[in-house]
Amino acid sequence: MLAGGARLEWLPLENLVHIGAQALNAQRFALAPGAEMIGWDLLALGLPAAGAPFVGGRACQRIEVEGAWLDAASIAAADRALLESPLGLAGCRALGTLGWACGSAIEPGRVEAALAAAREAIDAAGLDAGATRVASRVVVVRALGHRIEPLFTLWAAIRGAWRTALWGLPATVPRVWST
Repeated sequence: MLAGGARLEWLPLENLVHIGAQALNAQRFALAPGAEMIGWDLLALGLPAAGAPFVGGRACQRIEVEGAWLDAASIAAADRALLESPLGLAGCRALGTLGWACGSAIEPGRVEAALAAAREAIDAAGLDAGATRVASRVVVVRALGHRIEPLFTLWAAIRGAWRTALWGLPATVPRVWST
């Protein structure tokens, strides 16, 4: 439980799903009124740089903001319709979810500031991505790509813009990213 007035940044490195993996990634966040968080998830199916495509296995994901939003997915390497269809992953093997969540309903002006900052970064990155308010307490950005690095760069840009626009904090880079 994230206490009222607290802020959390949940910024894990990407999850790499190797051939044959049976992966489960579950995240659950509980936010008291007045608490806020920025968090992301990055998923790479296979290892394209190593010439190891995602040809066997399954990746299951579950991201929950308790009482506000639940996102669950199961991606099987054998599900060619999901992986290749323009209504699915369109041949992309990197995907990400980035969110800003609050313990109370978000004021419309702050929602618009979050969406504008995210959409500006998306336009600059030129990636297949979109930003929307999915619940009264949650704004989500989703992106697809062929490699994880452009998604990480986009997430870092949006995170920095959100820190400034939403929390009045500088867009500092976490120390762990530079070690």
